[in-house]
Amino acid sequence: MVDFINNEIKPEAVLWTGDSFPHDEWMSPPMSAKTKVLDKLTEMFLANLTYPTMYPVIGNHDLEISDI
Repeated sequence: MVDFINNEIKPEAVLWTGDSFPHDEWMSPPMSAKTKVLDKLTEMFLANLTYPTMYPVIGNHDLEISDI
Protein backbone atom coordinates (compact mmCIF):
# COMPACT_ATOMS: atom_id res chain seq x y z
CA MET A 1 0.00 0.00 0.00
CA VAL A 2 2.80 2.42 0.89
CA ASP A 3 4.53 1.75 -2.45
CA PHE A 4 1.29 2.47 -4.30
CA ILE A 5 0.83 5.75 -2.44
CA ASN A 6 4.43 6.82 -3.05
CA ASN A 7 4.64 5.72 -6.69
CA GLU A 8 1.13 6.19 -8.04
CA ILE A 9 -0.66 8.80 -5.96
CA LYS A 10 2.41 10.91 -5.13
CA PRO A 11 0.61 13.25 -2.72
CA GLU A 12 1.87 16.77 -2.17
CA ALA A 13 0.53 16.59 1.39
CA VAL A 14 -1.24 14.13 3.64
CA LEU A 15 -4.17 14.92 5.92
CA TRP A 16 -4.33 12.31 8.68
CA THR A 17 -7.89 12.85 9.87
CA GLY A 18 -7.73 11.08 13.22
CA ASP A 19 -10.29 8.76 14.73
CA SER A 20 -7.78 5.97 14.28
CA PHE A 21 -9.69 3.78 16.71
CA PRO A 22 -13.11 2.08 16.65
CA HIS A 23 -16.17 4.09 17.60
CA ASP A 24 -17.37 1.43 20.04
CA GLU A 25 -16.02 3.02 23.21
CA TRP A 26 -16.99 0.10 25.43
CA MET A 27 -14.52 -2.04 23.41
CA SER A 28 -11.79 0.56 22.95
CA PRO A 29 -8.35 0.09 24.50
CA PRO A 30 -7.09 2.27 27.37
CA MET A 31 -5.25 5.51 26.61
CA SER A 32 -1.83 3.89 27.10
CA ALA A 33 -2.59 1.39 24.33
CA LYS A 34 -3.97 4.16 22.09
CA THR A 35 -0.78 6.17 22.57
CA LYS A 36 1.35 3.17 21.54
CA VAL A 37 -0.72 2.67 18.39
CA LEU A 38 -0.55 6.36 17.47
CA ASP A 39 3.23 6.28 18.00
CA LYS A 40 3.56 3.23 15.73
CA LEU A 41 1.38 4.82 13.03
CA THR A 42 3.47 7.99 13.18
CA GLU A 43 6.69 5.97 12.90
CA MET A 44 5.26 4.07 9.91
CA PHE A 45 4.26 7.30 8.14
CA LEU A 46 7.64 8.94 8.74
CA ALA A 47 9.67 5.88 7.73
CA ASN A 48 7.73 4.85 4.63
CA LEU A 49 5.88 7.68 2.99
CA THR A 50 7.67 10.29 0.91
CA TYR A 51 5.71 13.53 1.01
CA PRO A 52 6.65 17.02 1.98
CA THR A 53 3.91 17.85 4.49
CA MET A 54 1.62 15.98 6.88
CA TYR A 55 -1.26 17.55 8.77
CA PRO A 56 -2.32 15.32 11.67
CA VAL A 57 -5.68 15.96 13.30
CA ILE A 58 -6.58 14.22 16.55
CA GLY A 59 -10.08 12.80 16.42
CA ASN A 60 -12.45 12.59 19.35
CA HIS A 61 -12.05 8.78 19.46
CA ASP A 62 -8.28 9.13 19.82
CA LEU A 63 -8.78 10.58 23.30
CA GLU A 64 -9.44 8.83 26.60
CA ILE A 65 -13.13 9.73 26.72
CA SER A 66 -14.98 10.67 23.57
CA ASP A 67 -18.39 12.06 22.68
CA ILE A 68 -18.90 13.81 26.00
